[in-house]
Amino acid sequence: NGNNCPVCKKNLQTSFPEQALFFYIKKFFDDARNNDKENGFEFDIYIPSIRTAIEYDGVAFHNNERKRTIDNNKNIFCLNHEITLIRVLEKGLSNFNNCICFFRKDTTSFNSLNEIITILLKYLKLNYKNVDVKKDFDKIYSFYSFNKEEKSIVSMAPNLVDEWNYSKNGSVNPNMFSAGSAQIVWWKCKNGHEWQARIYSRVKGHGCPICGRTITIECKKKKVICIETNEVYESITIAEQKTGVNKNSIIRCCKFKANTAGGYHWKYAESYKKNDD
Repeated sequence: NGNNCPVCKKNLQTSFPEQALFFYIKKFFDDARNNDKENGFEFDIYIPSIRTAIEYDGVAFHNNERKRTIDNNKNIFCLNHEITLIRVLEKGLSNFNNCICFFRKDTTSFNSLNEIITILLKYLKLNYKNVDVKKDFDKIYSFYSFNKEEKSIVSMAPNLVDEWNYSKNGSVNPNMFSAGSAQIVWWKCKNGHEWQARIYSRVKGHGCPICGRTITIECKKKKVICIETNEVYESITIAEQKTGVNKNSIIRCCKFKANTAGGYHWKYAESYKKNDD
């Protein structure tokens, strides 16, 4: 039911429930639009034919005074423009008295998402009893596409496409996500290591954690030299022990990612000797 799997819990955060709502709404309203901005405010879902807007409010993003004010202004806008606004609120959020509100029982389970979607469809006088988010999971993600393709992973970080784990991600592909997405997906490096990571962290340069650990261990075993004192240390760990300078800072300095560490310049002894020769 999605309660115990950590992957499911991540997938059931705000963006996915919104897309699930849109997926089922679209079955009945061809004119339904996602992230509509034509009415002065942006709506998660807007159905022009019945002048109805639907918002999915996740507790992580809506539980603060600033967002509450923005949401209330949107409610007032809808009242003034004769738009029916329906809010699906996650547990922990407060009710509004100037729009229609439905509360989801929890933020992680498929069952609660199925239930709230069914309630919403019933309110819209739609008799649909086959809501099954778990069963339709891949269809929902496949259905979802970004209007601005220039912000997708393929466009913004094409180097990550080769590390996309197509077998474990199912029908979900890089074209379906923006480069800034917080979605957790499966990756596979050129050495065959598989792991999960948020998309935006990969875009920022975080690579395979297994390969990263191997490289770090190898680096820590290398001899290093402190340029100012001309003292050579058998390893970065020993350099840290004797000087008190953080070993990770020394590594950054040796990799030219920092100018100094602990106020000193550092280099790998082998490369420094070659350059000196």
